Parts: sequence; C-alpha cells; structure tokens
Amino acid sequence: MYLNKQKGLSLIELMIALVLGLFLVAGVIQIFLGTSQTYRLTGDIARVQENARFALDILARDIRMAGYSDPDKGEILPFFAVASADCPNSDDNNCSTNAVDANNSDILAIMFDPINDTDCIGNTSGIDEDDVIINLYYIDEEDGIASLYCRGWNRTDNSWVGAQQPLVDGIERMQILYGVTNTSGDAIQKYVNKDDVDDWTKVRAVRVGLLVSAGSPSGSVERKTRSYTVLDSGKIDITDNVNRYIYTTTIVINNSSSDYI
Repeated sequence: MYLNKQKGLSLIELMIALVLGLFLVAGVIQIFLGTSQTYRLTGDIARVQENARFALDILARDIRMAGYSDPDKGEILPFFAVASADCPNSDDNNCSTNAVDANNSDILAIMFDPINDTDCIGNTSGIDEDDVIINLYYIDEEDGIASLYCRGWNRTDNSWVGAQQPLVDGIERMQILYGVTNTSGDAIQKYVNKDDVDDWTKVRAVRVGLLVSAGSPSGSVERKTRSYTVLDSGKIDITDNVNRYIYTTTIVINNSSSDYI
C-alpha cells in the first residue's frame, strides 16, 4: 500500500503566509514613512535655522554701522530714517522706520555712509563716495513665500538705488524694539517700539525678533492652529502644517556711546 505525499501548500497555509507577508510589508512601509517624515522635519528645522542665521547676520551688520560717516567729513548722521524728508514715500514703499509693511511687520530704515559705496543688495550704480544710503528692510511675499527684503535709497540724490530684492526666504514676521537711554547717561533704561521713541538720538541698541519658517508653502508637521508672539507683536494665530520658530537678538549700535545693553 502506497501513501500519497503532499505536494504544494494547502489553502490555509497559503492564507497564513499571505497574512504574515502583509504584516511584514506594512511594517516596512511604516518604517519608511516614519523615516521619511523624520527626514523632512529635520530638513525643515535645518532650513529654518539657516534662514534665521542669515537674516540676523545681515540685519546685525547694518545695525552696527547705523549712523556711520567718514570722520573727515564732519557730518553727524541719524541712525535711522524716521522723517519723510530723509526717505519719502514713493514706489509703494514707505522708506521710514516709523512705518509698518503689508505683513504688519516693522520696517527698519538704517542710514549711513557705506564704506564700500554699495547698498544692501550690493548695487554700486549711481552711488558716489559721499552719498548717504538708507537700507530699507521689510517683509514681503511672492508666490505665497514671505521673505526679508531690502532696497537702498540714496538720500543724497533722493532716488532708489535699484529694485527691491528678497534676501532670505522664510522670514514671515519682523518686530523691532529700540533700547533707549535716559538724559543722564548712556545706560539703556528700556526697550520700546518705534511709537514710544521720544528722541531717536538716545537709541543705543536694537532688539530684533523674527518669526521664521523653512520658506516652503507646505510643511512637514500636523495641520493645526499655532500661536506665536514676536517681541511686542501680540498673539499671532496661524493655521497650517508649517513649522516655525522665533529668533531674537540684540545689537549694539557701534556709533552710539553706550557700553551697556
């Protein structure tokens, strides 16, 4: 008598193998998705940090030089343009520190005689050795991406040096506070916004606050409402899936006489 040997798999064994295979595939997919999400989030955070560093470096460089002029010329310049006579409203840009931009961010108009005869974009055309330049920093948007913009105003010739240019993407909000001294010394007594500066000659330092993203229209985090407060901005509510961080720094104006922050 001969026994029939089993050939192949039974239906039950095949179903069990398929189920186990599906579990393995699902696990691999889950690991892949988690790794991909982590990679995107890490990349976004790195870009946010890079954008913030570039923006703060650019602003700090000019703020330190505010009010500079060649000592041989004997001219004392204001640190910032706050009067329409220095930086009139034209070409849809109010070139004045007293203004706010379309994003309700502060505008920073830094005045000095540049050593290299260039504006904040690097333009040299039309800038002579003795010209006083006002670098206007503000936030604007293009294609849904907010950026730190700059444009140079030639106060000597009363003309724009060139067209506006974005410097750093992902800068969504900029708030400025000014460190002012009292009448008896140079020690900074308080930091106030532009509306509370009574005497601009008493400004000794500038505190900058930035709300920074990776500069992409979509992010890598859960979509929900997040709240931010940038210096004196008040509560800012934004609903999307974009990861943002707040960065602040304080810069002493080198051409002031203060040794204190």
